Amino acid sequence: MPHLNVSPLDRTSGFRVTGELDMASVPELEEALPERNGSGPLVLDMAGVSFIDSMGLRLLIKLCIGSVLRPSLVIRNPSPRVRQVLAISLPDGIPEMAIEFDGRVRERRTS
Repeated sequence: MPHLNVSPLDRTSGFRVTGELDMASVPELEEALPERNGSGPLVLDMAGVSFIDSMGLRLLIKLCIGSVLRPSLVIRNPSPRVRQVLAISLPDGIPEMAIEFDGRVRERRTS
């Protein structure tokens, strides 16, 4: 049975997420994430995410809702599957979410 691994990132307030982010594993990721204190964006390195469904996408959006930070969520090095789901589901992006490739942040802003 595929599962999700969540581990802290070195030198940043974030987590490395690997495996499948789906209906079964979303609660696991939610439990691993700390309470948001508004001190900076949450960073999720998603290079190792092999699958993401609508519940995984919903969690990413939920992590952005209500935040005054711009961005409040940074998705670092998203896997091709994650990039595809974001491009199809959020073609204009959302202001609270940024995508980072190789250390360069590309914010996804709505028109």
